[in-house]
Amino acid sequence: RRVHGDMSRAWQLFKVFHFSSTPRPRRIQLTFFNETGAEERVLAETGLSLLQVAHHNDIEMEGVCGGKTACSTCHVILEKKHFEKLPPPTEDEEDMLDVAAGRTDTSRLGCQVKLRTSMDGMRVLIPSVTFCALPPSNS
Repeated sequence: RRVHGDMSRAWQLFKVFHFSSTPRPRRIQLTFFNETGAEERVLAETGLSLLQVAHHNDIEMEGVCGGKTACSTCHVILEKKHFEKLPPPTEDEEDMLDVAAGRTDTSRLGCQVKLRTSMDGMRVLIPSVTFCALPPSNS
C-alpha cells in the first residue's frame, strides 16, 4: 500500500514539473487580406508559419516549394510594427524576396514567419501576383 502511495505522489510531482514547464501554443488573431480588400480573420496557434495558417484556413497562398525557401509564391507584406519585431531574413529568404513581385520594405516569405504572441492582431497582405523561381526539373 505504501509503494502505491509513493508512486502516486511521484506521478503528481512529475506532472506538475513536466507539463507546467512545457510551453503550450497560444492562439492569436490574424487578418489576411488582398489588394481587392477581401479579408479573412483567423485564430492561429503560435509556432506555426503564416503559410501553414493560410493553408489550414483555406486562404489562397501558394507555397509551391512547400516552405523550403525555394520560391517566392508565399510572399506577404507585413505591417511595419510587426515586421520590425521579426528576426532578419536568412540569405536564402533574401534571395527569394529579390525575385518576389511587388516586394516592399516589409516583405517576407510566409513560410519563414513563425507566429508569436506579440503578433496578435497582425494584418497580412497577400499580393495578387506571385512568381515561382524554382529551378527546372531534370525529368
